[in-house]
Amino acid sequence: MRRLKQIKLTYREKTGTSYKIVWEESTDGKLWEKHLLESSEYPRAELEEAVDDMGHFLVEVCALRLTAEQARRDVDVTRVVADYRSVRRVAISADVFLPSSYTIALNGPAMPCQPQGDELDRAFAKLEEECFRYIDGDRAQQKLFDEDEEGET
Repeated sequence: MRRLKQIKLTYREKTGTSYKIVWEESTDGKLWEKHLLESSEYPRAELEEAVDDMGHFLVEVCALRLTAEQARRDVDVTRVVADYRSVRRVAISADVFLPSSYTIALNGPAMPCQPQGDELDRAFAKLEEECFRYIDGDRAQQKLFDEDEEGET
């Protein structure tokens, strides 16, 4: 059993985006072992989309007056953290680009997920799935090799 604890994206001009993913694993559901992966390898487009989709919830909970298009364009998610105490809670951080050409770092509150029901829970489940694919080595480069191998046979 695995569960995502955090994904953090850091952009550096020289090296590009690095991905820091923290997750926990357990065999019995009681004792959780923490793991960390830091990589600058390009992810699948689906991971980037899943991270971007989390920005919608930050905009909504902070009551920012942005359209869906503006949120997608002007909200750059930098971190998503999950807490699993009694109910899973998700906190989202992002850089928000303002019309005045300024940027603010916005840290949202921990939002509770309703199991198998609400939109936040489904979006987080998709993010978690994509993070585990990245951890397991399913990345943009791997996809290119798979396509090349299929064409050769």
